[in-house]
Amino acid sequence: MVIRRVLLDAFGTLFSPREPVHVQYTKVARSFGLVVDEAAVKSAFKQAFKHWTATHPLYGKRSTPPLDPADWWRGVILDTFRNAGVAEQRLAPISDELSNSLVRRFWGSEGYELHAEVDSFLQRLHALPYPPRDNSVTGSSSSQRFPPPVVVSNTDPAVLKILDSLGVTDSTFAPRAAGIRHDQIFTTWLLEEDKKDVRFWEEVLRRLRSETGGEGLDPGEVLVVGDELVSDYETPRRAGFRTLLLRRTSPNGEHARASYEDEKDGPAAVETVQDLLQVLEFVQQENS
Repeated sequence: MVIRRVLLDAFGTLFSPREPVHVQYTKVARSFGLVVDEAAVKSAFKQAFKHWTATHPLYGKRSTPPLDPADWWRGVILDTFRNAGVAEQRLAPISDELSNSLVRRFWGSEGYELHAEVDSFLQRLHALPYPPRDNSVTGSSSSQRFPPPVVVSNTDPAVLKILDSLGVTDSTFAPRAAGIRHDQIFTTWLLEEDKKDVRFWEEVLRRLRSETGGEGLDPGEVLVVGDELVSDYETPRRAGFRTLLLRRTSPNGEHARASYEDEKDGPAAVETVQDLLQVLEFVQQENS
């Protein structure tokens, strides 16, 4: 079966932190005069993130009243430093400036960097012919170009700002037609389902099918690529999608992956790629 759409995870797949998140948090905190330990911040961040996820699901969207995701992250940031041992009297006078600084940092290229092959991948994917509906006709005869990848992210609307800042959306990328479209960035915040839930993937497919000419899209014609075993590989596969698990060998490919420590000795019976250019080769092979 040919591949008609490619769905990509964002965090760790398209971009990764320039340095581990806790390292950046520590550096910014020290620039404000706080005395903090990296290891303590790393542990405290996990604790704060878990707490805010449990008490304010969907980045605050389901809170009463709803929280703006930026306020949700400010809460995580300040609780991180409280949990890391920063006294309230030291934190309070700088809390707004410190939290705003870190929110802005992780809205774009100051906190994240694009993986090296992404620009080339976007250009070369769009240069591929789109497989015609008539399977008796080879893909090479199609005049329609392959559409840009769809982004599927377990995060909040800030991912749109990040992708804009990194220059890969249709308003920032050249050629524009190869850039990622804002209306095809599907987050858990937007769909109100987690990527570990089959319903997330069913809703993504429904939305793709609602496009002009997309009604006949079969889940087996959709390839999902990401670096989380359950969210990006196993669950979409249960929904009928084809999947590849991204396993980057670079350090930032490892520290970007939330479940890295849990999965580094993970199952062998998965189809893996090491970068997005190998994904391109896979699509070309399947559509030839």
